[in-house]
Parts: sequence; structure tokens; C-alpha cells
Amino acid sequence: RGQVEQRALPRSARADQRHRLAGGHVQRNPFQDGTGAAGGSPGDLDQAEERRAAPWDVGRERLVGAAPVLEGVSLDVAPGEAVALVGASGSGKSTLLHLAAGLREPSSGRVERALPTVKRVPPVMLALEYPERQLFARTVAEDAAAALWIEGVPADERARRAERALREVDLDPERFAERAPGTLSEGEKRRAALASFLIEPPLVLLWDEPTAGLDPEGRRALRTALARLRDRGRAILFASHDLDFVSAVADRVLVLGREPGGPGRILGGGAPEAVWDDASLLARGSLPVPEFHALARALRERGCLPPGRVRDGDALIAALSRSAAPLAW
Repeated sequence: RGQVEQRALPRSARADQRHRLAGGHVQRNPFQDGTGAAGGSPGDLDQAEERRAAPWDVGRERLVGAAPVLEGVSLDVAPGEAVALVGASGSGKSTLLHLAAGLREPSSGRVERALPTVKRVPPVMLALEYPERQLFARTVAEDAAAALWIEGVPADERARRAERALREVDLDPERFAERAPGTLSEGEKRRAALASFLIEPPLVLLWDEPTAGLDPEGRRALRTALARLRDRGRAILFASHDLDFVSAVADRVLVLGREPGGPGRILGGGAPEAVWDDASLLARGSLPVPEFHALARALRERGCLPPGRVRDGDALIAALSRSAAPLAW
């Protein structure tokens, strides 16, 4: 197996840091200490802070004695950008998220993540499928502010920031702050879990199947919350089979796939609409054309839908409501 190296960027370069995965050799920092900074002697700490790396980059993930799971994967995610991973089950989407989060190490290649200038900000968080199963506190507000409690943030500030985080996920603090998490609906639980990420948002949020089990109201609230996170300059990398949600949220879509018996690879990608129009790429990735996109294309061909981008199903309904053309088949 390879090793992992935390490569440094000067402070002046941090404003343009991107979070990258790319093929190549990987080395572990021999000075890594328990603080998360490159160590050595105490006198080296200031220089280490100046050299803090951007961990991400991924060439190959391999199980011992098995064929590669992923190979030749190279991508980056910029601050304020949302990138979606799509593909058939088994194409390597979850493995790629685990590598990005540091839960697995690549057997070759490197993973670079921009480190925060504010030490309290987490560099990366991974939300697994059904994150609401991790709710544990007595109240929704306490759960949202749990990380702040661990950091020793005063109670009044915890309450204020929990209230703001709940509002960002469309949970009215007056109704939900003192509720027990177990009394919430499944969609409300998902939003409560997201509030715990937003209260101290990481530079990079990784999410595996964010819409699994959500009703339409929950999906819309999640979409709004992720948009607010992007507005705060956070990067989002997520995997999903929900192509309608992907189209609504993502700036870029990457299609993963594999030949029978071969490793997972990025087959192609681009803006959502460009990917949905690429029949060859979708076929290689064993993906259907999203239903809303196929319907929008058929309606345009019959003159029932005005020109313009239709991002998702909700946007299609809104466009039809504004159209003066009759529906004729």
C-alpha cells in the first residue's frame, strides 16, 4: 500500500485552494503528530502552520489480493462548488467518498484537502446514508450544538448558533429546538442531522445518498440548505442515484462506471444538462436519462415548452405553468 503525504501551500495560495484527487505516488508525512499539524520539534510549529497541506488525490483503491476497486480517478472540487458522483451500484462512488474523507488510503495516488485557516473549522466531514440514525441528544438543539459543547463553547453561544443552524434547514427553533429527536418525522430528522453539520460547516462536505428515504418536502429543504452551504464557500461532493436532485444541486456531474471485472473509473462529466444530453456517456455508465429531462425535451420538440434550461422536475412544472402554448400530442 502507498503512503499519504500532506503537501504544503503558502498562505497566499490558500484563497485559491481546491480539493483534489489525482493519480500518482503517495507518501505519509513522517512528522504527523496528534494535533493534526506537521510536527517535529515545538519550534517547527509555526513553519508547519505556514506549510499546512491540502490533503486529496486518488489513483487506486485495492483490497489485498483483489482487483482494483478504483483506478485512474482524478478530480478536484473548488470552494463553493457542488460536484455529484453518479453511476450504477458498484461503480465506486462510496469508495471514492471514503478515500476523500480519509477512511481509506489509496494504494497509489494522493488525496489533497485544503486545510482551514481557522482551526475550529473541520477540513472535511462525511455524512453517511441515513445520518439521522446518529442523532443522540435529549433535544434537537442539543444535538445540533453537540460539537460546540465538546469544544467548550459557552451555552448562550451554543443556543444562538443552534437556532441559526435550525433555521437554515427550515426547522423553526420555536417548534423544534426542544423536541426530542425521536419524535421527528424522517425528513425532519434528516434536516436536524444536517443542522449539526451547518453549525460548524466543514470546508468539504461529503455525502453518500443524501436524499435516501426523503419525501418531496424534505428534498426541497435539503436542496435549500446545501445551496446556503455553497454560498458560504464550502465545497460539496456527494453520490446519489436521485438524478433529479443531482440536476438541481450540482454544478458538475461525474459519471463513474466499470467494465465487467475491471476497476471503477470516471467515464466523463460536465454540467448536468450536458451529461443528460450525452446518450453514449449515460449508456456506458448504465444510467437512464432523467425523466424530467426526457419530458422537457419531448415538450420542446412539440413546441409546448419555451427555450431555456430546465434544471429539475420542479423547474419543469414552473416552466409549463408560465407557458402559453397548449399541450398537444
